[in-house]
Amino acid sequence: MTTPILFLKADIVKKISKWAELRKERTREYTRLIAAKEAIRRRQTISYKGLDIFLGYDPRIGVCNICRAVRGWDCSKTVMHHELYDDSNPLAHTIEVCIPCHYGIHHIHKPTIQKENCSIIIPHK
Repeated sequence: MTTPILFLKADIVKKISKWAELRKERTREYTRLIAAKEAIRRRQTISYKGLDIFLGYDPRIGVCNICRAVRGWDCSKTVMHHELYDDSNPLAHTIEVCIPCHYGIHHIHKPTIQKENCSIIIPHK
């Protein structure tokens, strides 16, 4: 009578390990789903004066407005750059630029900020 108990224990161990593996797989699937949703949400969000504003749609088209680089071919990603800040419409006066052009706007051209109307002036050479 001892052999059925041993088979029963082995069967239980197999079922437990099967359920543990299923649980791990479901956790992996859930993690991938959450990451995909978060990636979509990040694409639908812009940063405005230190705040993240959710738009509900992706304002980017994937082309730099300065050098015409295409995301995925010519550059790895594009970012939104505010030329002027408009509190009533955070997306107004915003252009999409690639990372090298965005760096050039902020560090090479050294924009000056006019305090009276909060606009950014980029000096032309």
